[in-house]
Amino acid sequence: MKEKTEKNDTKLIEEDIRHYKLYKIQVIDHKIQEFLNVYEDIRETFISKFIKNTISYIFYFVFKIISILFFLVGIIFFFPNKLIEFLQQNGETFSKQEIIDFTESAIIFVFLFIGLSILTHLLAKFINLNVKKKNIIYKLSNLVEDTILYMNEKSKEDRIRYEEYVENINKETPHNTK
Repeated sequence: MKEKTEKNDTKLIEEDIRHYKLYKIQVIDHKIQEFLNVYEDIRETFISKFIKNTISYIFYFVFKIISILFFLVGIIFFFPNKLIEFLQQNGETFSKQEIIDFTESAIIFVFLFIGLSILTHLLAKFINLNVKKKNIIYKLSNLVEDTILYMNEKSKEDRIRYEEYVENINKETPHNTK
């Protein structure tokens, strides 16, 4: 009776271990599927990544140059008397009223161009941050791919071990019943 109870307990333990190992394999397969879904969402080909980065960098440099130009024009309008002197040296003539009007309105142009400079600088900064974020996502894509490969190998190893375990149980079971 005691021997029969031990056999039943052993069978129950072996069955529980078998179920646990099978459960682990299913969990790993589920995780692999989750990683594959994420990988498909963020994966891009090298050419599309290169084109997107190139276009983004072109826009970054264009906005940066425009920002610098707006800033320089704003600085020029900050000194309206020097601008009027420069234009008069090149043969332009201005009446006293035109000079007064230009000098009074120059401060508006200073704020306008400095404001546009700040705005385009911020746009360039956001584009640059976007490129950095994309590069992080591309690196993450490579990491996810490596993780999927590792998990697939781990899953194959676990399946082999599970099959070996089941074979060992099946080999031992007939010996115990004899």
